[in-house]
Amino acid sequence: TLIFILLVLFLANLAHAGNYYEAYNGIRSLGMGGANVAVVNDETSLITNPAALGKLRSSYLTIIDPEIHTNGLVKGIMEDNKYNPLKIPYKPQDILDTLKQHPDKHSYSSLYLFPSFVVPNFGFGLLGSYSYDAQYSSAANEMSLQYHNDYSLLIGYNFRFFDGIVKLGFNAKYINRVEAKEDHIAGGSSGLSWDSMVNEGSGFASDVGLILTAPVFYLPTLAAVWHDVGDTSYSHAGFFYDGRPRPESSKSSIDVGISISPILGKYGRMQITAEVKGVNTLSQEPDKAKRYHAGLEFNIYDKLFIRGGWNQRYWTAGLEIAAVNTQFQLASWGEEVGTPTNHQEDRRYGFKFAFRF
Repeated sequence: TLIFILLVLFLANLAHAGNYYEAYNGIRSLGMGGANVAVVNDETSLITNPAALGKLRSSYLTIIDPEIHTNGLVKGIMEDNKYNPLKIPYKPQDILDTLKQHPDKHSYSSLYLFPSFVVPNFGFGLLGSYSYDAQYSSAANEMSLQYHNDYSLLIGYNFRFFDGIVKLGFNAKYINRVEAKEDHIAGGSSGLSWDSMVNEGSGFASDVGLILTAPVFYLPTLAAVWHDVGDTSYSHAGFFYDGRPRPESSKSSIDVGISISPILGKYGRMQITAEVKGVNTLSQEPDKAKRYHAGLEFNIYDKLFIRGGWNQRYWTAGLEIAAVNTQFQLASWGEEVGTPTNHQEDRRYGFKFAFRF
């Protein structure tokens, strides 16, 4: 434990200060309060904590796994349009025109695809992600918008020491990033398009993860992940837009988590976890509750999973039904979109279906 704490402090001193940004957090984690580094145990280990590749008990080839996140406003827009996907705004002009009909309400939507292949201690995959956060202010007659569209090729490996008590993993990534960050888009704008708004670039990145598990009752675990080791620069040309500026570098961040895993009976077990994200920049965060996460999961015969937790300062819940080759996952969670003195919950919903061998 002492070595673990010293290592985390050492990494925190190496990592540069900067805004904390989380490029991916999956349905299972979000149902458990947004905590993942100490409990992740599937193919998403490649993204969130490569040391957890050492927790895999079998090999998995994931063919298709669409994961959709949205919030109450977008959910209402979908209902109004009888769930016609062509009516969901995803271009900047469509987003502005739609939000002007729903002033002062936050809009959020994201889509992830992660075909991958993993075996114990090793894996590779291709992550595609699309997301935007936007809100139109009626008082200022302007819209704020943050947009990300990433394609990442990942490969990861884990080393096991002392019969798995210590797991040390890393990944290597090639990322093509497209992003737009606009805080003052005039409400009367017309002809908005990503072509003239986005920054694009590509670059190489790496994450390093460490998991320590005591071989005693409840398997108490300490885990840490150093994301974007040494910062990630997108200085190379991108694939989709010509002549656009490069995106901002992704600053190093360190997440630290703990967990225990009580056995409830012959066919049931439980996981309880807590996590702090971006500990290296926590002192600079004016609303520290945004970095705190905690959750639990009931596992019934590896078929039914019931989840709950606390994300930032809001409740979360999740459900999963797993069969031999398929997974159905649902989650609801609250995200803080207000200010440190004026809190505002954005209630979000997620769905994932996975088909894998």
